[in-house]
Amino acid sequence: MSNFLKKYFDEYLSYKNLLIGFTIYRLLNIFLNQTWFVPDEFWQSQEIAHKLAFDYGYLTWEWKVGIRSYVYPFFLAIFYKAIQIVHLDKTDILIYISPILHCLLTAFSDFLFLLYVKKFFNKKIAYLSSICRLISWYSIYSSPRSISNNLEEFFTILSLYSFEDDTVSPRYSKFNIAGFFSFILRPTSAINLIPLYVYQFFFLCNRIDLKKKFIINFVLIGVLILSFGVLIDSYFYGSFLISWWNFFLYNVYNNIGIHYGTHSFHWYFTQGYPTLIFIHIVLFIFGLKYSNHLKFQLVTIFFNMVFYSLLSHKEFRFLTQIMPFTMIICAYGIENLKNLMGKKLTITIFVVVGVGNIVLAIFLGILHQRGPISLMYYLRSIDLEEGKDSILFLTPCHSTPYYSYLHKNVSMRFLTCEPNLKNLNNYIDEADVFFNDPPQWLLKNQEVYNDVTYVVMFENLYENIGSKFDNFKICKRFFYSLIQQTERTDKTLLLLCSKSKNLEEDKSYDSKIKFDLIGESRGYNLRRYDQILIREKVINCNPRFNFFTNTIVNVLNQLPKEVMEAKNLNSFKAKLDPWLLNNIEATAIAL
Repeated sequence: MSNFLKKYFDEYLSYKNLLIGFTIYRLLNIFLNQTWFVPDEFWQSQEIAHKLAFDYGYLTWEWKVGIRSYVYPFFLAIFYKAIQIVHLDKTDILIYISPILHCLLTAFSDFLFLLYVKKFFNKKIAYLSSICRLISWYSIYSSPRSISNNLEEFFTILSLYSFEDDTVSPRYSKFNIAGFFSFILRPTSAINLIPLYVYQFFFLCNRIDLKKKFIINFVLIGVLILSFGVLIDSYFYGSFLISWWNFFLYNVYNNIGIHYGTHSFHWYFTQGYPTLIFIHIVLFIFGLKYSNHLKFQLVTIFFNMVFYSLLSHKEFRFLTQIMPFTMIICAYGIENLKNLMGKKLTITIFVVVGVGNIVLAIFLGILHQRGPISLMYYLRSIDLEEGKDSILFLTPCHSTPYYSYLHKNVSMRFLTCEPNLKNLNNYIDEADVFFNDPPQWLLKNQEVYNDVTYVVMFENLYENIGSKFDNFKICKRFFYSLIQQTERTDKTLLLLCSKSKNLEEDKSYDSKIKFDLIGESRGYNLRRYDQILIREKVINCNPRFNFFTNTIVNVLNQLPKEVMEAKNLNSFKAKLDPWLLNNIEATAIAL
């Protein structure tokens, strides 16, 4: 008896230490949460919770047509309300409360994952799988972030842990609770749940009486949780609503996600999944030798990738829920490498895999796309006056956090990018209209930017329309990325503030000499022309700076069609001069 108690006590301490270790490790991941990932991290979670708790925030179109469930934001809103009650909402606790909750949830997922693998495989594979999971760049990078894909992965692991193989007194409630909560939070998780339910029903419920018991439990739990979801959504939407049904109608049946970009069918196989697992792919390939032991894991991965490939809009984070299965295969890959190459070389390869993942996680978590977070943190720190100050974001839509980060009820305006919900002919969203011709948009929407006190835009856009903001000064420049990723973004994000504001001007930017080196693709395509010329940066050669080809390049994309279609250079100059005389502002830019 004493030996049994000692064994139980040692095992308890071991599990307790593991859980504490996972928790500390995941909380440390918060320090790598200093960059921008995807809009959903804020706009589909924290922003909604902020509106529920503090009664101001922005609801995107998804919340206006009812395709999202309020269950998840409501959960976050409870904590927001709690810190408001104790008067801590003005501190950075508001910013970190969601990352902390997600890290705690991920730590618990790590713990359940280890227990699942230990139960259905063995102790060695369990620890190797856990290590592979802990050093994954994506796991480190995404664990503190408020995206529903992390919740889907959590409920996937909870389902795996809750697999019931007891044929005497089976309990299926935990398995079904995990499955249905995953479904109401993210309806597409049904794709991932199909292999799990098939495995539980056909392989683990190996008798008719067990199958009947499982079906009864499935129906009861399903009715309860789905009803709970409908009640929550109906209450917050103000009328009876089934969010997961609306999600299916809009995102699957009407395929409205194509508005935000499409990829070819093979994208998940050739780019998405390889990006997600990164250098782990080496371990994954070697792990395929044990495919006979990993049929369920391989089938689940393949099943998810094929079904998600049928949807036009693709993002690699949509495969987050198959990462646990991937890590088990990688663990077997380590075993295979050890048998083939020996322990020393295997350790070397594993160290390379680990270092590579950690370096990438640090780069993406601290450096790449940190501008939006730094910008909003700076705006939090300055004295914004409610009712007086206002902010205009001339960036791609949802490029920064919003009220949930700023936590000041000032007027803010950004370029919207709602899909064609009304089936209008030749529909173009506001962001596309703006970036097709920024000067024209500003001309038609003068009332939008005339009264604002702060304007946010990328540096390449400022080089083009900076003259429209004569009453503003550049107050702050924020690093965004090492390279220009798209024509609508740049390496630097600018904050312009009204000259009436008592803020120091950033002198590092000189609009007269701020031109790129020839050969760098860094212009801005206003309209019509795919080839973008850049005014040459000329040092110690003033005459060359005024060559005709160098002065005219800045207004090239504004020239009318009749000028651009001139037959020869002399004809072009003859048509150009009258146009410049009639467009004084363009003349100033050219000269």
